[in-house]
Amino acid sequence: MADRPHPGEKVKNKPFLKKARYRLEYAFFLLMKAIVLFLPRKTSLKIARVLGRLAWHVDSRHRRRALSNVGAAFVGEKSLAEMREIARNNFIHIAQTAVELVRGLEITPENYNDYFTYEGTEIAEPILKKRDETGKGIIAITAHLGSQEMMLAHVLKYGIGKESIVTKRIRNPYIDYYIQTQREKFRANVLPHRGSGKEIVRRILKGEIIVFVLDQRASVYEAVRCRFFGRPVLAHKAIAQLALAFDLPVVPVFAIRTEDGRYRFIYQTPINLIKTGDMEKDTQTNTQLFQDCIERMVRLYPEQWWWAHDRWKHGEEAEPEEEPDDE
Repeated sequence: MADRPHPGEKVKNKPFLKKARYRLEYAFFLLMKAIVLFLPRKTSLKIARVLGRLAWHVDSRHRRRALSNVGAAFVGEKSLAEMREIARNNFIHIAQTAVELVRGLEITPENYNDYFTYEGTEIAEPILKKRDETGKGIIAITAHLGSQEMMLAHVLKYGIGKESIVTKRIRNPYIDYYIQTQREKFRANVLPHRGSGKEIVRRILKGEIIVFVLDQRASVYEAVRCRFFGRPVLAHKAIAQLALAFDLPVVPVFAIRTEDGRYRFIYQTPINLIKTGDMEKDTQTNTQLFQDCIERMVRLYPEQWWWAHDRWKHGEEAEPEEEPDDE
């Protein structure tokens, strides 16, 4: 497990008002957690759906962004009513995902089949066997589609314990500490997306599976420009660079919510990387392949992607910037 500093250490030099805000947010989070865990799972998910509908009506800023993004993605393909329905149901999906995050520890190696079905195990198992034979790591790519938190389905089925998830920190250090610690209880290591380059390489050379969530906006210094739903975006380039440098398979994996309330964990065929010998060009080309893969899945399950995220910010024109801190 990661040697994770207590959040109190991270906030001790922060201004009083910011510390107070973090603690109030965390207290509210713990209250909601207690309520969610007190209720039966089906009841808590029903309440989440109600809260998602409420958020749709009261959170005008994110509603407008979601509608704008859905509209730009599906213009000419779907009617206005269909696009509005996608955005509205997306709020409900996100509320349910939050409940499932809190209830994650209810899923165990003994009951995981009550929560998951698996697709593509005939793809995953030979790759895992080859990894065991060669000692060479695997890159898995996913997105905020369905639930990236349900990547634990892999660990529960195969019980390997050699997985690391690269993720952004949550701004509130108390909530971040809670969530990352919970993730690690499933034997998956959690690495911050900044400052972990050497550790990622070390783990790859040890034969680990490294999971990257690839649909978040990147900063200019860590990105290449790609297209996503026909619009320019900044996409993380390190994944393509790692795959090319170490000749690693890149396996798309997704956890999609099904109508019966379970998740379908999907392993897809490894992406056929383009290798011309021109590292800069190949990084760009393969990063675009990763974005195309995610886009295809979002088109299949549009209500389960995070449309309120400002994915396309800085896509057109972005000036080089200094690396920001975790705040």
